[in-house]
Amino acid sequence: MNQQNSDIEEAKDKAKALENDLEKVSKEKRFSRSAIDNLNSERDTLSRFIDTVSNRTKDLNETKRVATFTRVLRVYNVSQTNTTRCPCHGKVTDTNLL
Repeated sequence: MNQQNSDIEEAKDKAKALENDLEKVSKEKRFSRSAIDNLNSERDTLSRFIDTVSNRTKDLNETKRVATFTRVLRVYNVSQTNTTRCPCHGKVTDTNLL
């Protein structure tokens, strides 16, 4: 319980320090606090969008990899099951082509 109380106090102190830093920056850079909040909100929105696009790209790449593997496996299986050796010259022939 004491640890939780000290963690809460530490968090409050950090929040107050951040609040003071924000006030200082807004005065130095001549930005209003609402302008800073809006910029932070835009940054967060862009960050979420970038994460979404990144995740979709990873998913598409994974889907592409699986599809390619499936095609290769299908071709391999077809070539293993539908081939015959020509009795005259011994060449392997795909029976799907006949």
